[in-house]
Amino acid sequence: MNLTATKLIAAYSILLLILMTGCDGKEEAIPTYLEILPFELTTDYSLEGSASEKIVDGWLYVGGEFLGAYELPATVPVLASGSTEIILFPGIKLNGIASRPEINDFYNSFTTTVDLQEAEITTIQPTTAYRDNVVFPFIENFDGSHQIEDDEDGNQATAISLTTDQAFENASGYIRLTNDNPQMEAATNVRFEDLPLNNNKVYLELDYKTDIPFAIGLIGHQINVPEAKQYIFIFNPKEDWNKIYIDLSSELTASGLSEYQIVLNAILPTNSDESLGNVYLDNMKLIHF
Repeated sequence: MNLTATKLIAAYSILLLILMTGCDGKEEAIPTYLEILPFELTTDYSLEGSASEKIVDGWLYVGGEFLGAYELPATVPVLASGSTEIILFPGIKLNGIASRPEINDFYNSFTTTVDLQEAEITTIQPTTAYRDNVVFPFIENFDGSHQIEDDEDGNQATAISLTTDQAFENASGYIRLTNDNPQMEAATNVRFEDLPLNNNKVYLELDYKTDIPFAIGLIGHQINVPEAKQYIFIFNPKEDWNKIYIDLSSELTASGLSEYQIVLNAILPTNSDESLGNVYLDNMKLIHF
């Protein structure tokens, strides 16, 4: 069920309750309204990187009761009054898929107590931050240098460069492909150890825009085991900057190796009339508990 349908059902349910109460000759319940603004994320840039986010939903609890997940901003009718605890959990679309709404457990929930009055609108500005126990093995902001320097394709002409032109924040990573250099593949120059297995959550965050498809994945390493390269997610062209949260949990659990690199691959499509491909990257974060 999509969020629009959820909101409509909630509204119709409240309306039905009001009508039924009126039919019994009892005093009609008058709802109050919560106007919920989009979440604001704050970070310690030196430890947690950019405050870039794509928190699209709020999972709402009023007085301990779950009322649903709402696309923000939203105005929600509520049958409650007086001093009431409001809890909002920040929601994302995992892997950028609309049908995979998820609470982002790496962000704090927002809690406030408000005095609700019948027929009045109470505005809530939720804020959040990364939880204290979140681990950041990899943060790449592309400010001054970058860590995706392990050349997998043997062609330095396709190495990721830095650009301020069309950058997301300050500078961004830039991949430029041409007919003479139509493919790029590069990995992080560091290997990440002790990543959680057993389906414990591991996310890769990324801001990007691109006019050609590109892929991202993992290269797994372990002593006396052949290198294991697996591409996990394919990005389609996106004219404007977009934020995505990629779930790596199942791939890490399935491979179960001791070290990993993040790897990128982009290819200039052969069926396109374009002779130039551009990929822009920013704010890559590998996070887990």
